[in-house]
This record gives sequence, structure tokens and C-alpha cells, in this order.
Amino acid sequence: MIKLVIPISKLFNNPETVKKISVLCDCFECRHDSVDISTGQQDIFHSEIQLVHPLRNDEILFLKKISEKKNLKLISFHAATNCDNPVLKSGMFYSGGRDYSYLQLLDNAKRNIRLIRAIFGLDVLIAVENNNYYPTEAYRYVAEPDFLSRLVRENGIWFVYDIAHGMITAYNKRIDYSQYRSRLPMGRLVQIHLSGWGLKRKALAFDKHSVPTNREMLEFMDLLQFLSVKYVTVEYYRNVQRLLKIMGRIREII
Repeated sequence: MIKLVIPISKLFNNPETVKKISVLCDCFECRHDSVDISTGQQDIFHSEIQLVHPLRNDEILFLKKISEKKNLKLISFHAATNCDNPVLKSGMFYSGGRDYSYLQLLDNAKRNIRLIRAIFGLDVLIAVENNNYYPTEAYRYVAEPDFLSRLVRENGIWFVYDIAHGMITAYNKRIDYSQYRSRLPMGRLVQIHLSGWGLKRKALAFDKHSVPTNREMLEFMDLLQFLSVKYVTVEYYRNVQRLLKIMGRIREII
């Protein structure tokens, strides 16, 4: 059974909202800014830690804290940049700090995954999410489907596919979306992130976390062909009634 998941966000500040969301969702997804909240069953922790960079001591301590959460089934990570101290400008990362090579990123991930498994045990699945691509040097390698496939395959981990990130990457790289998707590790797809994206002056696609359009919904339904999918997470945080409407539609589908 595929579970409908909602991230714990600012919408959870209202107890009545939490009740309405709880009726339609199966579990919650905890994130860094909600780590101390114990609301409901939290099957998933979605971490901002980069799986492809060496883990710092403070990150290791943080992961040990997360491992104490009950009912945790999946922890997912980012592979957002090839550099360890990226500079954020206008919503895009630019190179900063040390740049890692293709093989160094994979080696970092291999060591990290061994450590993460030691912390969480074998019952908690480990996954990596595809990041969106923007045209700066900071995104070298990490947004490439072949890199992500190798990362997943060589370490026996799982894949989180963010539909908006995939469409943004294809648009910004000026490549065919279906060919891009076909090279991703969909045989290990465990979770889908669903939201809408947008354009800046038609030149650059960017992540809006808006209401998913029919295109994103159709793509979501097509991804259900992959039988390894266990979770779908709605990444929309603006309007409760719109969120509930999206959840109702997904509930009908799954």
C-alpha cells in the first residue's frame, strides 16, 4: 500500500488544521525545522544533510538524535552540490569551499552510508533525492541521472524522485524530460515528492512548491507503475484548503 505523507510545516501550528490533515494522510514527514515536534506517526525524516559530502561531527550527532524517533521507516538525504560550502544567491547555489570530483562524491557517499546504517540499523531505509539543476558550477555531477543511478546502485540505497526537480532539470539543461527520467534509478524508487514549479521570464525553471498542475499529476500517476513506491509526499505549504483538495485527489488515485 502506498502511503500519503505530509511534511510537518508551519501549517501544523493550528491544531484544527492538524486534525483535518490527519484524516486524509497516513503519516508525517519530519524535517530539520520540525525535529522536536512529536505530532503523529513520523515514518520519514527528510534531511538537508548532503550525502555526498563528508559528514561533520555535528551532523553525526544530529543523526543520532533522529535515530531515537519511534516508527521511523525511511531517512532521505540530498545530493545538492559538488562543493562543500556553496553560496546561495537568488535561489541558486554557486561554487564555494572545496569542489569534489565525481569519484570523490561517490566515495564520500559510500563512507557516509556505512556510518548511517550503523546509526539507524538495517530496518530504516536510506534514500537520496534528485536535486534540481541550475546553470552554475555548483551543480556539476550531482544532477546527472547517471551519477544518481550509480550512487543508488553501488550502495544498495533507495531513490526519492521529486517530480518538480526532474522537470526543472530537464528544462534548464534543455534536454528531453522522458530521456532524462529513463536514466534515473527508478527500479529503486521508494518515494515521490509532488508539487508545482514555475518559470522566470521563460528562461529559467525554478522550484515554487505550488499546487501541482495536471502535468505533474499525470506524471505522478505514471510513476505508480514502479512497484517499489511506498510513499508520496505533497510539498505544498501555503493554503490549507488547497492542500486538503490535493490530498483528496491523491487519496482517490492511490
